[in-house]
Amino acid sequence: MAGFAGPALILEAGADQDAAVVHLADGAETNIAMRLGRFDRDAAGDWDFTPALAGYPGGLRQAVVAYGLEVTDEEAVAAGQ
Repeated sequence: MAGFAGPALILEAGADQDAAVVHLADGAETNIAMRLGRFDRDAAGDWDFTPALAGYPGGLRQAVVAYGLEVTDEEAVAAGQ
C-alpha cells in the first residue's frame, strides 16, 4: 500500500451532509490490506457509507480474521493436517 502515499477517497456529499474524505496515506507504509469504510442501511432502507480506515499489515488473512472468519491454510489441508 506504500505506493498509495498521496491519494484520498473523496465521497460526494448528499443533502445536508459534508463530503467524506479518507486519506489512503494513513498507515500505508506498513499495511498490505486496508478497509476504507463500511455501508450501513438505515431504517428507511437507504444506504449510508461511513469512512472507517483500518489497516492490516498481515494482509487479507488478518482482515477477515478480524471479522471473526476462519481461514484454512490450503497447503495444510492438502497435506492432511
